[in-house]
Amino acid sequence: MNLLCDIIGIIYHTPLGYLTEAEFSKVSKDSYDLTQAGFKLEWLQSKLDKVSLEKKTSEERIVELKLEVKKLVMTVTDLNSERKREKKKLKKQPTWIHAG
Repeated sequence: MNLLCDIIGIIYHTPLGYLTEAEFSKVSKDSYDLTQAGFKLEWLQSKLDKVSLEKKTSEERIVELKLEVKKLVMTVTDLNSERKREKKKLKKQPTWIHAG
């Protein structure tokens, strides 16, 4: 019974989406233990499954965004290198070409 009270306390004070990984693991394990002891906690397991899926989806999106940022940084770096090369080329040209 104390486990159920602990779970309710954690859920009451922290929305499921904001649980830390440790809290989420504890709630999941404790709800499993209570289910094995005969408690009917399908409602809780359903919520935990939903939150788990949302967290996985969020984590996958974060990985995707990090890859996009990495690609953009590489593109900017390449563009800066190209700009510097072009700038050097312009400095090497005779001044009469710049006069237009």
